[in-house]
Amino acid sequence: HTEIDPDEVVALGAAIQGQILEGRRKDVLLLDVIPLSLGIETFGGVMTRIVDRNTTVPVSVTEVFTTYVDGQTIVNMHVLQGEREKVEDNRSLARFQLKGLEPLPAGIPKIEVQFQVDVDGLLQVTARDTRTGHSQSVEVKPTYGLREEEVDRIVIDSMEHAAEDLAARQLIESRNEADTVLRAAEKALAEFGRLVDDAERKAIEDAVAGLKASRATEDYRKIRSDIRALDEAAKPLADRMMSRALGEEIRKRKIGELL
Repeated sequence: HTEIDPDEVVALGAAIQGQILEGRRKDVLLLDVIPLSLGIETFGGVMTRIVDRNTTVPVSVTEVFTTYVDGQTIVNMHVLQGEREKVEDNRSLARFQLKGLEPLPAGIPKIEVQFQVDVDGLLQVTARDTRTGHSQSVEVKPTYGLREEEVDRIVIDSMEHAAEDLAARQLIESRNEADTVLRAAEKALAEFGRLVDDAERKAIEDAVAGLKASRATEDYRKIRSDIRALDEAAKPLADRMMSRALGEEIRKRKIGELL
């Protein structure tokens, strides 16, 4: 709407807010919003947003995360504020640890992370391990020491760096996925390699080598392509592993019925 004068909008908003504060205007509800996105650091040094900027308060959002390393018993939580993709380009609000996780394989634990912002803008972040029930939380005032001009600068800065930030995030996430797929493929070959013939094994080993090579580059598209290639090469092994697991489950049930 180019016919709207922004200066008039600001002046009108200020006048209405003044009337509300004085008690002379009761037919308009002003909604407070979160000025900058809130989130946490995830593996690879990227910020994962939990609550987006301009979300009205109060608000409560819960996301589920998992571990990246086998046997992990502690999760380091880093609370962030900002609009950039990489942690280093955002504002650090708080750090805390969730301890007492069972030492399980990566990807098995489920960590619920809840962000709650009340009407006064106070943020409470809680991390809870769904298996053990252990939890830890921290409270912080995200707007403390933050001036309006700083908010504007942060938003503009994120727009100016949007393309390079997105490319950096895609590379980090592609490398993370490659690491996960490589670990799974190498573990499957070591434990169940006897389920495939020599040609199938070689196809998997070649795909592993190809993904390791592309993972060391800056080309996230090539990394993703090689991830798909490894998935395809490992499909015969994955299918036989599944059939073997189902067969064992059926045998266990039959034995249980006999006892």
